[in-house]
Amino acid sequence: METLTEGQVVHGHVKNVTEYGAFVDLGGIDGLLHLTDLSWGRVKHPSDVVKPEQELDVIILKFDKEKQRVSLGLKQLMADPWVNAAERYRPAEKSTGRSSESSTTAFSSSWSKVSRDSYTFRK
Repeated sequence: METLTEGQVVHGHVKNVTEYGAFVDLGGIDGLLHLTDLSWGRVKHPSDVVKPEQELDVIILKFDKEKQRVSLGLKQLMADPWVNAAERYRPAEKSTGRSSESSTTAFSSSWSKVSRDSYTFRK
């Protein structure tokens, strides 16, 4: 525990999976791997990504020595897909994909409806 620092990559094993994340044993102290730090994509339940007794490498996001709390991240060890999104998806460029939402309200400020199944991005 004395050697733990923020930004450090450590090896541990999953002790318990809950609705909000997973507890990872780092060898003397447990850290919380929160649901939002499991993956860059949407995760319905932490058990979709990690299982009890699974060994994995995680990064220490926050470490409070006094409260003995460790916040861990898994997605932070992977490339952020949004970093180069502007290079991959140019304005006015056609692209195909699926929407995970049935409502178009989220698109209203940046997207214009072209046809029943087509939208165009406007800057």
